[in-house]
Amino acid sequence: MRGRPEAKRDGAPVLAVRSKVWFVRDGEHAFGPGLARLLQGVERHGSLRAAARAERMSYRHAWAELRHAERALGTPLILRRAGGVGGGGSTLSDDGRRMLELFDRVSKETAEHADACFACMVKGAPDGAVRTDDSA
Repeated sequence: MRGRPEAKRDGAPVLAVRSKVWFVRDGEHAFGPGLARLLQGVERHGSLRAAARAERMSYRHAWAELRHAERALGTPLILRRAGGVGGGGSTLSDDGRRMLELFDRVSKETAEHADACFACMVKGAPDGAVRTDDSA
């Protein structure tokens, strides 16, 4: 996860665990952190192009990633408005919003669970050593 600060003990970094979550459907990657950031950008900026620019991603790559996820999930994740006098844009579909909320929740709970499990595994280990089971 981005932005989680590392714990420090006496000014020195402490060993920590990190995890990465993604969803698969029929063994195929369907949704991950890159797409989640892209959808958050669509919500914030109102267009896929602006969201891609904010993520320093080409529009073509963003469009391909979105199409791939929509095919894998079988549902549109954004609603598109064609350009014209008022300009085009995009908003999240209801399913897109639900997927983003589910991904955020699963990612957060996975990170919390991994942190708790890791803390139990290394509890009582001397500085500089990591115990991963109760036999040490």
